[in-house]
Amino acid sequence: MPPLVTRILLTILMLPFASLVYMSAYVLFERRSPVVNPDALLIASGIVSWIFIVIYWCIVWRRAVHPSSFARVGQMLAAVLIAAAGGIGIGWFLDAFTSSAVTAALIGSIAAPLIWLTAVILLWLESPSERELRLRNASTTILCPVCGYNLTGLDTTRCPECGRHFTIDELLAKQANRAKEIESAD
Repeated sequence: MPPLVTRILLTILMLPFASLVYMSAYVLFERRSPVVNPDALLIASGIVSWIFIVIYWCIVWRRAVHPSSFARVGQMLAAVLIAAAGGIGIGWFLDAFTSSAVTAALIGSIAAPLIWLTAVILLWLESPSERELRLRNASTTILCPVCGYNLTGLDTTRCPECGRHFTIDELLAKQANRAKEIESAD
């Protein structure tokens, strides 16, 4: 399975896992101190699940997205504050317009990590310079296995320099062998 597909599947599973962490933390906190305010239990459980989401997200996507600058890292930290403020704001708003403070605390504690995830996804969008660098690094040159002529962009598998004909499979196999030789030389 390609790494990107694996990351996407693991990301899809993140929210069910986070729900399990949320409920487990709630039960654990409730058993440890049964006299604590239910709002505080929900908020504490929300914080634990948010920490889980952040760690899970960073582990799954750490190799695919690199924080390219201190500015992006700062933006991600700012997203934590904005998400926390958003969750608190949603909780206060619901508390003011509903009769259930528990519901407001529950929804507010769930909203904060979702706001953070949305912000991080938007912050991790590839900039034009990052895209150019990625494409430049990803583009491989196809060289003639006999004479080393650059065959990239040609619409035939015949080398115009030495005249040899190759199948696409032969060319790709030789390129893979060349890449292995370069890696072993490093």
